[in-house]
Amino acid sequence: MMFLTGCPMLQDLHSSDVDFDSMESLTCNEWKDFLLSNLTRANIDCHKGYFPVKAVHNVPSLRFYYRQRYYHNDFIPTFYNLTQLELLCSDYSKEFILDVLNHCPKLQRLD
Repeated sequence: MMFLTGCPMLQDLHSSDVDFDSMESLTCNEWKDFLLSNLTRANIDCHKGYFPVKAVHNVPSLRFYYRQRYYHNDFIPTFYNLTQLELLCSDYSKEFILDVLNHCPKLQRLD
């Protein structure tokens, strides 16, 4: 997390096989103070671990690969700027998919 907070000008982020301890990650309120405001694209692979998706809540384009077992109540933030989403799932449930879609008010493209 400290690495990401030290990159305020970051535009493209690709994260794969990074595993954050969900208990040690920042809370929702702490994430409000942390914005990657220049981030335009994020490619997050949560297939083998937990990544706090709240870190990329401001991104307009997101490729997101996840496993159902890492899903919990505050996992999905509201993506107010997200217009393009590529969602790759394993062990998915319709509840999770609906939760993601309900948190993407500006979504224009879904793959």
